[in-house]
Amino acid sequence: MMLKIHMKMDCISHIGILVGETLKKFKEAIRLGISTLELDRIADEYVKNSAVFYHL
Repeated sequence: MMLKIHMKMDCISHIGILVGETLKKFKEAIRLGISTLELDRIADEYVKNSAVFYHL
């Protein structure tokens, strides 16, 4: 049971890192007139290419 809880916490930690890094990508890309569709593409590309994604 403790191992399962530890594994879930580890997974949540990795997700938090991925979200934080994705937000940094948004900060770099944001500009006047950028569409939410383009931001979605940026996030999708980053998450799919992230090493963290493959550990989940």
